[in-house]
Amino acid sequence: MSRAKLLPRGSEAGAPIRLPAEGRLTVGREESNDLPLRDPSVSREHAILEIDGDRWTVRDLDSANGTFVNGRPVRERRLKGGELVRFGAHPEFRFLREAGTARWKEPFLAFLRHALVARDPEFEPARFPIRRATSIVGRSANANLTLPYSQISDIHARLENRAGRPWVSDHRSRNGTYVNGEPVREQLLRPGDEVAFADRPFDVVVTAHPTSRGIVGVTGVAAVASLVIVGLSLLSTERGTGDELWTRRMYEEQATRSLSDAIAAYDRSPPALDVARAQFDIALRSLISADALPPDPRDAEEIDAAFRTAARSLTARLGGRNPYRIYTSLATAGALEEEPAPGSIVESQLARILAEFGIDPANGEIPPDLLAEVKRFVDYWTGDMRGYTVRSMRRAEPHLDMIRAELKKNRLPEVFCYIPFVESGYRTEVSSRAGAGGMWQFMPKTARAYGLRVDEGVDERSDPVRSTQAACRYLDGLLFSFGANAFMCAVAAYNKGEYGMLTCLKRHAAGEPGSWKSKWKFWDMVESGSGCLKPETIEYVPRVLAAAIVMRRPGAFGLTDARERGR
Repeated sequence: MSRAKLLPRGSEAGAPIRLPAEGRLTVGREESNDLPLRDPSVSREHAILEIDGDRWTVRDLDSANGTFVNGRPVRERRLKGGELVRFGAHPEFRFLREAGTARWKEPFLAFLRHALVARDPEFEPARFPIRRATSIVGRSANANLTLPYSQISDIHARLENRAGRPWVSDHRSRNGTYVNGEPVREQLLRPGDEVAFADRPFDVVVTAHPTSRGIVGVTGVAAVASLVIVGLSLLSTERGTGDELWTRRMYEEQATRSLSDAIAAYDRSPPALDVARAQFDIALRSLISADALPPDPRDAEEIDAAFRTAARSLTARLGGRNPYRIYTSLATAGALEEEPAPGSIVESQLARILAEFGIDPANGEIPPDLLAEVKRFVDYWTGDMRGYTVRSMRRAEPHLDMIRAELKKNRLPEVFCYIPFVESGYRTEVSSRAGAGGMWQFMPKTARAYGLRVDEGVDERSDPVRSTQAACRYLDGLLFSFGANAFMCAVAAYNKGEYGMLTCLKRHAAGEPGSWKSKWKFWDMVESGSGCLKPETIEYVPRVLAAAIVMRRPGAFGLTDARERGR
């Protein structure tokens, strides 16, 4: 029998509700129901879930306020894994199937490696293991799983390892991604499933093979150090060319460089603490992307334990300095507050922002043209757009702490919290003529691709918390594709789009081998004058940087009193 459960949605949600083995669960307001819901919109006998072969079906019992699947009213509906079920106006449940994995108990699950096996016997590779946090599937030769067929999009789908479980998500492909013949946006994969990218089918299989997360969970974090060292020892034999999506080797090399840069910034007098913190975050993001640390970047405790052990083995490669000791001391060290010299507020604050991107201004001057553009937009936000700025600051106050907390969970720079300043002025209900909506101005297709519900009944783009979580997933995905140190590229892609930015990066890399290592990738492209970046995108990054400067130091521009008078 296909086992399944209903997972209540929301931060206040309770424990999962397992559907009974006998294959029948009644829902209603009466206590006699298997699932009693104390909600006035729920009828006394509202609906029933029953097993039908190996599939679960939900059936409405002529309720007063209806039963809904994915926001649409249904009389009777066979359920697919991941679908949202709602009874009346009660908060939704996510329906999750457990077929294929329910019989395996933890910690044995930690030792399972999932893989896709091609149905086409001529296809190479015949087996593709899902072992890293995220893998790209697409027609591009630079994808992790390349499908060189015309019906496959350049970036068609993503395969993700979430806590040892494989998920597939369609990436706005032309011809769709399917699980067991059904089109999906996002779906948990189980052994025995068929997943097809357009018309190219694969079977999901599982083999017993230790993963990095499994080793951490069962045998202790010591084994993670060997994974890191094995990867780093191969750096001299395989290097990325810069004209492709980032490879595992590129992430490993980035991690080594970032750890070295973090130590150098920490050793400076006075120490560049912001630079050191940013470089440690880049290093950890890189090791997670290289599958050398546990895959969930928000699982800070497990990552900390794994990094602590790995750091001991990395010490010899870093001049005898143990990076973990520096990493922990930074966690308790406060930021250095340096008052800028008169007349240098923009340059001083821009240097602080770039430090949070891992760029140490002490190692090179800020490009004069970038500084000039940022100054121009500071004048714009505090001059012609002063009223917009004051209103945006007022609207931002209820949301900024939440946005910063979500960014911190995902190891993303705090500067990203000022993207909504440029996009919407922190208005949650605003819509553009093009159809973008909410504080982060997601288009409907992008919003759905990153987990938001957008339909006739509900538009979660206007939910500040859920839209911020989706924005973090989107920005995190951009950095996975562009490189863990490509923060300005990620900001630019928020305006230009991921595909457009990837195209520009590839063109730039073709003429500048090794450019993937540069911390100034975005501005290097601007100064190259290739014409790939439109003026709107070139201006977008200085706009966001200028917004951050003004929002952080409003008093320096006479905005504090103006904001108070506007209340």
